[in-house]
Amino acid sequence: MPESLDCTDSNDYNCDGSVGYEDADSDTHPACEDCNDADAAINPDADEICDEIDNDCDEDIDEDATDAATWYGDSDGDGFGSTQLTETACAPSSGFFV
Repeated sequence: MPESLDCTDSNDYNCDGSVGYEDADSDTHPACEDCNDADAAINPDADEICDEIDNDCDEDIDEDATDAATWYGDSDGDGFGSTQLTETACAPSSGFFV
């Protein structure tokens, strides 16, 4: 029987005890779909958090992070933010304060 080229295939076609599907961190995502198969907290279904790591394997870092802060824009330049202009992000853009 030919070996499967699908890395998500969990069948051992040649009975050697190994499969195309590997999941070293046991997070239910095969290594071929997991950007860090050594850390179960990092996988395609993970929530993105503010840690400068691509937690959800989409090649973006800290986007739409669940623990992102709300920053307030200082439209009048007095050094204090206003509730009229806000952004939610891990770090503030220029002119935004906590």
